[in-house]
Amino acid sequence: MSALIRDAVDRTLDMPDAAAVRRRAMDVAGVFASAEGDLATRHDEYAADAYAE
Repeated sequence: MSALIRDAVDRTLDMPDAAAVRRRAMDVAGVFASAEGDLATRHDEYAADAYAE
């Protein structure tokens, strides 16, 4: 248990600040595209199909 707590503390202390996390998220927003025009609506169906392959 103590090892889990130490790992969690280490990960927390190594995290970048919130502004840096937001910047990184915004940098990748819109980078990826899909040929499917209804991906947001039917994402569960597309995921099920992909996992079935």
